Amino acid sequence: LNIIKDLDGRGRVFDPNPVVKLNDLNLRDNSAIQEQAYEEVVLRDLDGSGNLDGPFVSTRTTNNRIRSPNNKFLFRREDRPFKEVMVYYHIDRFQRYIQELGLDNVLNHSINVSIDGQTDDNSHYSPFGKDLTFGTGGVDDAEDADIILHEYGHAIQDDIIPGWGEHKEGKAMGEAFGDYCAASFFADKKSDILKPTIGNWDATFYDVRNPRCLRRLDSNKLYPKDMTGEEHDDGEIWSACLWQIH
Repeated sequence: LNIIKDLDGRGRVFDPNPVVKLNDLNLRDNSAIQEQAYEEVVLRDLDGSGNLDGPFVSTRTTNNRIRSPNNKFLFRREDRPFKEVMVYYHIDRFQRYIQELGLDNVLNHSINVSIDGQTDDNSHYSPFGKDLTFGTGGVDDAEDADIILHEYGHAIQDDIIPGWGEHKEGKAMGEAFGDYCAASFFADKKSDILKPTIGNWDATFYDVRNPRCLRRLDSNKLYPKDMTGEEHDDGEIWSACLWQIH
C-alpha cells in the first residue's frame, strides 16, 4: 500500500498560463479560453483533510475555501477554486524543484496562501505573517503561475535572510529575484519572444507592449546611472544580470 499515493489528488491548471500554453498574444481577460490551455496534474501529498493542504503550501488563509473529500479539484478559471489549485500545484512543484537542486533547507515547510485576499491588481508576501496574498484586479493574479512564483520568490529570500529588502537596493534585488524565479523555471515552455518576459497573462489587462508582460529580464539598464529609486524599475538591472547568466 502506497500511502503517499493514496493522498495525491487531481487538479486542472494553467502551466504557466494560457498565453504561453496557446502561444496566443491576443488573449484578453474576457477571451474564451480553449480546453488546450488546461492541463490535468497530480496534486502531491495532500493531508487527507479534503482541503488543499500539503507539506509546502496550504490555502487555509483563503476564505470559504474548497473542500473535496475525493481529492479531485478539476475546475476552470471561471470557478473560484481554480486559483486554489493553481497556487497549490505551482508552489508545491517549485519547492520540490528547489530540493532537487540540493537546497533542502530553503522554505522547506508549508506557506499559507489567500487566493483573493485583495481586490486591486497586486499581490504580496508578508514578512510578518509569512504568508502570500493574491489580488483580483484585471486578470486574477493567481491565474498566472509567473506571478505565483514571483511572490514565492520573496518568501524564499525572507526565509534565507529574514528582513531581506529593508533598503532600496535590497528591495530591487528582491523584485528581480522573484522575476528570475518565474522566468527561468518556465523558460522551456515559452516561445522565444516570451522567454525573457513574465506575467504575460496577467499583463493582458494593463500592458500595451508586444508581447504584453509585467516585466522583461533583458533590460540594457546599467548600475548606478539608471537607478530611479523605484524597486520594480531598478530590479530590472539585477534581473538582466541573472538572465544573462542563465
